[in-house]
Amino acid sequence: MEVKETVKKQYEILKKKYDFPNLEELDREVGMLDSCEEKGIVPEYLLRYIRGNMMELFSNWLGYLHNMIMPNQQSFIHMKEYEFFDESDREKVMLLINRVMHLNRASLSIEIERNDEKDAQFIKEAFKEFKDIKKEIMYFTQKASEKWKETY
Repeated sequence: MEVKETVKKQYEILKKKYDFPNLEELDREVGMLDSCEEKGIVPEYLLRYIRGNMMELFSNWLGYLHNMIMPNQQSFIHMKEYEFFDESDREKVMLLINRVMHLNRASLSIEIERNDEKDAQFIKEAFKEFKDIKKEIMYFTQKASEKWKETY
């Protein structure tokens, strides 16, 4: 059986058990089906795998947000984007970093504990939080895009 189809079947079981979002919605945001397909794996611990994919996405966001408040001074791109945002924007970024770091550290605790119930609860809560955080990050990415466009 194809990797994606097996993962879909496993997810449907978890969805019923934990009242998860639809697979299509979760996969569109987290990209777990393509990740499984690329690696050619059906994760033995699908909850842990989903949480891990979510954290990879959050970690990427953390890197972007962190550079907005503490840019690498040897990077023209980071320094230029730093100029695009005012102190009020940077305060909003700090709040976003706090929210994402909360999720990051909560996930780390669950990783150490290895508890399916906590994995499932985290996935549900983090996915809801994800939608709000995503909207706020979009403000900054769109503003940066507009500012870059003004430079040429």
